[in-house]
Amino acid sequence: MFTIITWHLISTGLVFGATNPTIDTSNVNLSDTLTHLCDIGAGLAGGLAALGFLRAGILWIANGDSPQHENRARSAFVASCIGLVICLAAVTLANLVAGAVQ
Repeated sequence: MFTIITWHLISTGLVFGATNPTIDTSNVNLSDTLTHLCDIGAGLAGGLAALGFLRAGILWIANGDSPQHENRARSAFVASCIGLVICLAAVTLANLVAGAVQ
């Protein structure tokens, strides 16, 4: 995300002090915008899923032979898997809609 923002600032001349920075919106369409927003959302959701898997792994390792902690780790893992599947389904659906709009 940082690289996208940095590239945008450099390409529009905002970083180097252009006197009249303009953004060319003549060739921007709705499907490209939706696709880029979905890609950003998918990246954020994937990062959250990775953190969920990390949390589940730490809970699993540090459970201390307690069935309650093991069940909590298992439920955290299942929740991360379900969230990742929902995220992938949403991205697939959004890409299909963006392709149909084009």
